[in-house]
Amino acid sequence: HERVRRILANECPRLEEYDDSLWAIEHEYSSQDPHEALRRFAALRQELVDRLRELDEEAWRRPAVLGDEGEITLHGLMDRVVRQDAARLEQARTALG
Repeated sequence: HERVRRILANECPRLEEYDDSLWAIEHEYSSQDPHEALRRFAALRQELVDRLRELDEEAWRRPAVLGDEGEITLHGLMDRVVRQDAARLEQARTALG
């Protein structure tokens, strides 16, 4: 949500990369109920989808600079998020059996 907000509010903002392994440690994912964590994840993603539905074509083309990767559009960033989410959901499916 914060990255989308920054892209929409600023001209080509610089976005930092997230370290997924540190993110999990910092947010103590291992101590959370996996079913509740998945429900929170789904709710947050729904909020993001609702926000993105409001955007016009120009907004989707807005650029940002993502870490060392360089320039990326909002569309490209969201494509990346979708792919990462698919991988995370597969990991959750495996972990939850």
